[in-house]
Amino acid sequence: VLGHELMHAVTTLFSGGKVMNIKISREEGSVQTTTPNFFVILAPYLIPAYTVFVAVLYFTLSFFMDVSKYSTQFMFLIGFTLMFHLAYTAQSIKEKQPDLIKAGYLFSISFIYIVNIVIVFSIVSLLFKEASFFDFLSGSYERSKEFYYSFWRQLFL
Repeated sequence: VLGHELMHAVTTLFSGGKVMNIKISREEGSVQTTTPNFFVILAPYLIPAYTVFVAVLYFTLSFFMDVSKYSTQFMFLIGFTLMFHLAYTAQSIKEKQPDLIKAGYLFSISFIYIVNIVIVFSIVSLLFKEASFFDFLSGSYERSKEFYYSFWRQLFL
C-alpha cells in the first residue's frame, strides 16, 4: 500500500501537480491530488517502485564503494522486486481496483500490459548484453503486424 500511494504522489509531483492529502493504512490508502490524469492514476501499475529503489541504491553505492561483489544479490533483488510488482499488478487487475475503472478498465489493462512488457524487457536488456531491446521491438512489431493482417483478413474476407 505504501509503495502504491507513494507512486501516485511522486508522479503527481512529476506531472506538475500538488499532493493535497495522503492516507495510508495496512489495508488501504488514498492520495488526493490536483492533477488526477491517467498517468498519475496508473503509475503504481506501470512503474516498479521497489525495483527502481533497488537500482538507484545500487548505482548510488557504486560511487562510494566496489559493488561488483554484490552483483548476484543485486540481480536477485531486481528479479524479486520486479516479480513482486508484476504479481501485485496482476492481483490489482483481477480485483478491478478503482484506479483502473477510473482510467477506463479496458484501456488500463491494455496499457498496463504493454508498458510492463516494455519495462521488463528494458531491464533485461540493461542487465544482459545478449538481450537487444531493438530486436525485441522489431520482433514485436513484426508479430503484431502479422496478427492484425491475419485478423482483418479473417474478419472481412
